[in-house]
Amino acid sequence: ISISDSVISCFAGFVVYATVGYLAHEQGVSVDQAESGGPGLAFITYPKALSLLPASNFFSIVFFLTLFLLGIDSAFSMVEAIVTVICDTSLGQTQSRERIVVFVCLTGCLAGLPYIADNGLYLLDIVDHYVNSFGMLSIGMLECVACAWVHGYSDAAAQ
Repeated sequence: ISISDSVISCFAGFVVYATVGYLAHEQGVSVDQAESGGPGLAFITYPKALSLLPASNFFSIVFFLTLFLLGIDSAFSMVEAIVTVICDTSLGQTQSRERIVVFVCLTGCLAGLPYIADNGLYLLDIVDHYVNSFGMLSIGMLECVACAWVHGYSDAAAQ
């Protein structure tokens, strides 16, 4: 499964760069000036490319249906992970699972409201930059501390 996942990811990379390169060539600009990242890739570049295909309406419907289903699937997995953690705590033992799910979904909905405003894409860019830059580094450092705390440095050094 991991080999097929890697092969499909490499193929998807070739598809993305081939699409961006073709559209840049058609527009008469260099590839680095073409829209090639972030939400613009999914909502500007690919719709332009899909409009050039025969039966473009069909492929556009399939593409955006796939994006919608991927979004629903991602939201489901995030909500389920948070709800499972809360249900395993002492607070979660006193509340019904349905109430916890409703609370998590409403909190997620309220947290997402700033992203649909006029400056939502700028806010998304800022949050994405800081979460990927500093958040991942902090989580990695905290995981190292937690592993050393739980397993003990002397046990890890002895092994």
